[in-house]
Amino acid sequence: MMKDIVVLDNCIDTGPLLDLAERVQFYDMDKHPREVQAAWKGQRTVSLFNDHNEFITDQISQILVNTMTDYKDCANRFDINWQGDAYFHKLRAKDKLDTSDIHIDRHFVYAAVLYLTKDAPEDAGTIIWKNDTAHRIENKFNRLVLYRADYLHSPMASFDTRLTMVMFFRMM
Repeated sequence: MMKDIVVLDNCIDTGPLLDLAERVQFYDMDKHPREVQAAWKGQRTVSLFNDHNEFITDQISQILVNTMTDYKDCANRFDINWQGDAYFHKLRAKDKLDTSDIHIDRHFVYAAVLYLTKDAPEDAGTIIWKNDTAHRIENKFNRLVLYRADYLHSPMASFDTRLTMVMFFRMM
């Protein structure tokens, strides 16, 4: 059975992620080096899921299978293969949010946000709508929010600087 929304605190080793976030290039959407199939405010990196970032791929994939499905011991049942992508994303105070930021991630089964700003305003988290009910998730450092990508969602607020890692997954 697939789950809808899961919130996990302190489940990732953020040290390597924060080090990586300091070293990678961030791009505005109109200057991003890859073909952009989505719109966003703020800045994003290129994909973090690659051979050089196996710790990201391994940690997130394991959390996804263990928390969002009932298939914790996949090797004994069948393989669940996920294709994913992840980006660091910065929202700045100048990136004004409005109703146009409410969206779904239509090509994916799950989306996720990992909050990476220490001492962030809690009201700068994510709002997710499920069955016409708004679920407001507070922005807390090292909080991972996994949710069905077909749920309407958006950031609740921006500040200087809201650093997250956003992730998208589809089943293969």
